[in-house]
Order: sequence, then structure tokens, then C-alpha cells
Amino acid sequence: MFLARENSQASSSLPVRTSIKHHWVSPVLLVVLLAYVLFSTVKADAFNSNMPLGQGFHWPSTQINAHTSLAQHFIDMIPQAASVSAQSSLAPHLSERPSVYLFPYADDHADYIFLDVNSDVYPFYGSPDYTHEVKKVLLKGNYGVVAAQDGYLLLKRGLAPPAALPYAPSSDTSNVDDLLFNFSDNFCSYISVSQAQVSHPLQVTFSNSDGTDTMNMIGYNLSAAGTFSLGAGYMNITTYWRVSKPTLQPLQAVMLITDQNGSKHIVNVDLPSLAWCPTNTWQSGSVIRLASRVFSLNSFHIPNGLAHISIALLPVTHPYSTIVGEQNWLPLHIAQAPATIVPNQGTNALQLATITIVP
Repeated sequence: MFLARENSQASSSLPVRTSIKHHWVSPVLLVVLLAYVLFSTVKADAFNSNMPLGQGFHWPSTQINAHTSLAQHFIDMIPQAASVSAQSSLAPHLSERPSVYLFPYADDHADYIFLDVNSDVYPFYGSPDYTHEVKKVLLKGNYGVVAAQDGYLLLKRGLAPPAALPYAPSSDTSNVDDLLFNFSDNFCSYISVSQAQVSHPLQVTFSNSDGTDTMNMIGYNLSAAGTFSLGAGYMNITTYWRVSKPTLQPLQAVMLITDQNGSKHIVNVDLPSLAWCPTNTWQSGSVIRLASRVFSLNSFHIPNGLAHISIALLPVTHPYSTIVGEQNWLPLHIAQAPATIVPNQGTNALQLATITIVP
């Protein structure tokens, strides 16, 4: 009797223990799921610079510079009752209007489209997708240019569209990405800087064999940690150029990393200014600042250890399609530079820095 009662009590306690175990499993799984969602969100926002810890994030400034003042001039051109599709950095300044959309939403029927091609391209992931959408809107012919200056572009529905030109002599004009639109002479003023703004001065010339395509690099800035995390690190590269004359063909910049085994990885070609202001349109005597978008290396199989960051130039025979052909990269000559700035061994690429890759 006693043994039977004991077995009965033991049996009756099993569902209770099982119930307790099930009671804890659900909250634990929920916490794990929420942690994953939080991690993914923070990582995505860090890349897009939407958070204080994001790469390239800047707290809103109370100082008004010439560029921000110009934005208000464009806003004043938009009637108060008009619907507007505006870029993410501009939409808040139009918030009191009855119909405001985040570009590209409503870019087929809004009365106006207001863009800043040098600003954050959210919700697009990168500049190529953003540029494609803007050019697609222009090519459809439903919008014309009200004003274009310093990277700002104000379009109005119903105006005659701007003229479309081939981006390069060999461009496929049936492809919207291979088109260049004629805005105004001062649309590209946002890439011009003074000599005093040039950082890490040097003198390096990139030139083809007959000298028709020549670029004079006079400075650079690299934003990257010396010990760089392959999974979590981000970088961007800015270069400065003095224009002696426009190039005959537009040139494309290529950013690459040479790993400790000598393998080359092309890691970025996203310099958004070149999509709107190609090198064959630059004005003689100007100093040009070219900045890449912030980019990561987590999609590349780069081994841990020393790695060299370099930049190369090549003619745009067809945008982004021939960058891997090293024979197309322009030869370079270093006239003056720090000892760490050297040609990348075996290539026509300029080595800017050495970092250590870690997981």
C-alpha cells in the first residue's frame, strides 16, 4: 500500500514538472527572438546612419550653412497646397503641408519632387538604386526641372523633361543607368571645395598613355579602424582632386583591398557624385571632393591579418561592368606623398593604408 501510494504521488508530480518546464520555454524563446530582432535592427540602422551609434551619424546642427539656407529657397518655390515627394532629409521641413511623401513614394503623381542627391538615400540601400529611380522618373517625361543647384533638384509635374545625354561615348542609351541629364551649370557645385579643405596632402597623377584622361589627386581621408572587424566594421574613403582640364571620357573610381595572401577584392565603387557629375564635366581650375558611401566588408571572404586599402581609376566604357579588368586601370605616378602611400604591388592602384582584419 505504501509503495503504491508513493508511486502514485511520483506519477502525479510528473505533469507538474513538465508544465513548469513548458512554462519557462516560451519566455526564453521569446527573449531570444526579440534579441535577434533588436540586433538585426540596430545593425541595419548603424549601416544607414539612422542612430547615434551609426556610421556617419551627425547630431542635428543649429548652425545654418550655405547649403541648408539654399534648401529653404527651394522650399519657398513649392506652393503650400501642392503635394510633394521629398527625400528623407528634406521631408521634415515640409511636414506642415497637407500631402508629403517620402521619396520614392508618389513619385509618379505628386505635384513636386524635391531631392538632394548628396544626402542620405534612405529608404534605398545604396546610391545605385536611388540614382536609378531618379533617372527613371526623369526619363518617363512627366516631370521637368524647376531649379537645380548645389545637389538640390526640384521637379514639377507637367514641365518639359530635361535633355538626356549618354553618360559615356559607349553608353547604351536604352539603359536608364547609362544616361546623364542636363540640369544647370551650378548643379554640381556641392563637390567643389577650397584648397584649405583638403586633408592629408599629396601629389599623385593618374593618366592614360596619350594624356587625354588625366586626374591629379591632391589629398585623401580614410575613415576606418586600424584593427578592422570584418563582421561589424564600416569605412568610407574621401579623395580630393585638382582639375587641370576635364577628362575626355568619364572615369570611375575603384576601391579595393589586397589581403595577406595577395588576393584582390573590389569592395566599393559607390561614389554617388560621379553618377551626376562625371569627370568629363568638371571645370578646369576647381578642387573636387569625392566621398564614397559608408560600406562594410562583411560580404567579402577576406582572411584575418594585414590588408591594404587602395584606389584605382579606369574609363567608364560601360558603368560598373569592366572594373575587374586591371588592364583598364590608369597608370599612376607619385610626385609627393608620405612613405606609406605607394603603388599597390603589380597593379595601377594607389595604396592608401594598411589595416588588420579581425573577425
